[in-house]
Formats: sequence, structure tokens, C-alpha cells
Amino acid sequence: MKASKSSPVGRATIIGLGGIGRQVALQLATLGMPRLQLVDAGVVTRRTQLREGYVYDDIGRPKVHAAAQACHQLNPKLEIHSVAETLSARPRPRRRHVPLSRVGGGPTCTPTADR
Repeated sequence: MKASKSSPVGRATIIGLGGIGRQVALQLATLGMPRLQLVDAGVVTRRTQLREGYVYDDIGRPKVHAAAQACHQLNPKLEIHSVAETLSARPRPRRRHVPLSRVGGGPTCTPTADR
């Protein structure tokens, strides 16, 4: 499957560039994905270099930059946006629980008063 301008799949975001995420990025680059967003705060280390498929020269580099370079070698036309930070779940604001009930047997739901 080759991504094209008329394809609904024109970009992908990969969060985490360990062994699996890096391979997914490389495969999408090979398939012709036009745009990738790579997200990872990690740095390639000697310990993870071989396990995650990075090369020796990548040691000490941010994973997003090392993976982006490898993707560009496979697909020079690829547009890559690199985000070298950790994504964390933001605390959601507490919402007051509003029970819902069916009114009139229809498919819509409306809030009912708290009792």
C-alpha cells in the first residue's frame, strides 16, 4: 500500500521510538507515507542501541533525531516533525456527575435533575 495525495492516510504520529516504534516509522517511510510526527524524549544509549535497532553513531543522540535520519535515508521526500518530549496524561478537571435518562423512548438522552 502506497500513500498518495489522494489517500486518506497522509500522516501518522508515532509515540515512542523504542524497538517497535522505530520499526513502525521505518516501515511507514518505506511505504511512502508523506508525513510523520515522531514523539519520544529518550536518548539512544549503549544499552538500548542494539535492542532497538539504532546504529553505533546514534549513541547519545535523541531517539527522534536518530529515527528521523534513518527514515529520511529510506524516503528523502518524507516530511518529519520531531517532538523530543514526554507526553503525560494531564489531570482532567473534575466534572459534576449528571445522570442521563431516556426521554420519550427516543434515541437521545437528556440530563435529569440530581436528587
